[in-house]
Amino acid sequence: MEYKVAITDTNVEGIGGAVKKAIALAGGFCPEDNTIIAIKPNLTSDKCHSDSGITTNVEVVEAVVRHINASAKGCKILIVESDSDGTAARAFKRLGYEDLAARYDNVKLVDLSQDKFVKLLPPDDAKVRSFDIPETLLSINYFISIANLKRHVHECFSGIWKNSWGLPSHRLVRLKYHPFLPEALFDLNRLFWPDLSIIDGVVGLDGAGPLDGFPRKIGKIICSK
Repeated sequence: MEYKVAITDTNVEGIGGAVKKAIALAGGFCPEDNTIIAIKPNLTSDKCHSDSGITTNVEVVEAVVRHINASAKGCKILIVESDSDGTAARAFKRLGYEDLAARYDNVKLVDLSQDKFVKLLPPDDAKVRSFDIPETLLSINYFISIANLKRHVHECFSGIWKNSWGLPSHRLVRLKYHPFLPEALFDLNRLFWPDLSIIDGVVGLDGAGPLDGFPRKIGKIICSK
């Protein structure tokens, strides 16, 4: 049976097994051969560890990489993130993403903050008139968003839509949109609608969020297309 939203248990399946099962239950993800796939984890801070509930567990991302490599041939996988509380480069190193990329010939880490950018114009009814988007994102064929199960001091809940906030290239430019963040997130996600959405609920974040709070072990993977 196919579900619009699938929830699996890492305590039963393990992280890799839970991710694989959740993708299958949500209808699967079978990219075409020789395509470019961007995976956007939530690496909000370079000061936290994977059990903090703040950043995406690298094991969840690796399980998605293995699924892609088992489903298609010749795909190039880009793990993308931009600077936030600290730098994307330090977060990649601290959280195990450099080691992940070293294990797979077709995986590359992309620091979007260092990329050239282009201005993209949302539809006419958008609140935001333009977004500075890293050039790398214009070359991808598929977009996978992997968020964290946590609260956000402005938005109450930080899920897939909030995870896309790391796509615009400049952290200071993103800050000016906070007074109307819901509308800005709506506009941004119309430009970059995920082909696969996963929420890492291995450890969630209780409290104010997205950086302050208390880790809470939940042991769930949530997946949808």
